[in-house]
Amino acid sequence: MKKQNFLVVFSLIIYLSGFLFPQSSTFSVEAYKQFMSTHQNMNAGQLLQLHNTGTFLNQIPAQTQTVLFNRIIVLNLNM
Repeated sequence: MKKQNFLVVFSLIIYLSGFLFPQSSTFSVEAYKQFMSTHQNMNAGQLLQLHNTGTFLNQIPAQTQTVLFNRIIVLNLNM
């Protein structure tokens, strides 16, 4: 029963997030195709030079006190 409630709540959150955080419409298929044809022989090093990924941290401090349904998520996922 708890698992079903969690799934319902989680599904509802995912569904509503589409309305709260809509995707931007700045993606252009033509620009993507042009980039792909221009850079079709690009290797990984060249791609990293063009778009630097930056550095990544091993862990990120999370602010879980303000997360909606944090207690439910933690309990259901045994975190």
